[in-house]
Amino acid sequence: MRVSYSRTWADAVTQYVMVASLPDEATAYVSIFRANRDTELDLGPAFPVQMGQAPGFRENTREYRGPRWVNFSDHLAFVSPDPLPQETQPGRFELTGKQHLTVKAGEWFAPAAVVVYVRQPHRQTAALSENVRLDTTQPGRLVLSLASSSGESTIECDFRPLGN
Repeated sequence: MRVSYSRTWADAVTQYVMVASLPDEATAYVSIFRANRDTELDLGPAFPVQMGQAPGFRENTREYRGPRWVNFSDHLAFVSPDPLPQETQPGRFELTGKQHLTVKAGEWFAPAAVVVYVRQPHRQTAALSENVRLDTTQPGRLVLSLASSSGESTIECDFRPLGN
């Protein structure tokens, strides 16, 4: 399943998001912004998620992490092609920290991606992080490569308006 959407922030920038769910318990989130006019803005943190336990589950969430991945109690793992913030609140994941940016009209900026794996042992999460890549060489087009149970998967996201 793939879902794409966009939203405009104060008529200054548009954020484009694509969410793809793979059949092997992995979901990818990809995002990029485009400036509608010259502007300065504060972004982030991107993709903030608060962790909580359902009734009956133990309350202590153990966090394992590497430079590009974080795993919560071997149940939920976040893997990114870019380094993740090293300091987060307990039980919370953020893909990026807060950023202050100056952008020009038409500029594509702040590409980001995260792959969320469920029921993922932390010992395997580090290996998965070695196979997650985001190609940003073409403005407005992102290609995410990631490990899946059926080998390597590639997700293409072309957010460029028709004719551009």
